[in-house]
Amino acid sequence: MKNINKFRLAVAAIGAVTLLVKAREHVIAKTPVNEEVTTIQVDGHTIQLVLVDHFNGVDYTAYADSRNKRIYFPRKLWNTRFKDALLHHEIGHVVLNHVAFEGDKLGLIKIELEADQYSVQQGNINELIAYRSILLLLTILDPSNYNNINLGYLVGTKIRSLFK
Repeated sequence: MKNINKFRLAVAAIGAVTLLVKAREHVIAKTPVNEEVTTIQVDGHTIQLVLVDHFNGVDYTAYADSRNKRIYFPRKLWNTRFKDALLHHEIGHVVLNHVAFEGDKLGLIKIELEADQYSVQQGNINELIAYRSILLLLTILDPSNYNNINLGYLVGTKIRSLFK
């Protein structure tokens, strides 16, 4: 019985954290973005790298707009150990010409896995695992969230690499 209560408490705490993060995003979304644009060349692609305070209220992850060859990268993450891993992930979206389809959960999972694979090929597996582990607190209540699936893929890839 005690274990069930601990489990319920843990789920409630995670739910509360998720709600707080979503409320914070709503508040941040109302503040200026403060774009700073530079251009990078990768694999024959000219990509605009846009440093922002947030993208639609989110300041803990980056976004790629493959159609316009733009990457929105939060300043908050620029000087972290995750910078290269996340930047390569977003570059992967542009280089692989990914377009997210609204409502297509399997399609989204597929392109997120491919972008992670691109970043892993650049040597970023440990940082991706660490970053996705941190995001797990926000996504653990949604088992179909691509972060959870990608984390499982990355851990599996790391384990397989140990036996090669």
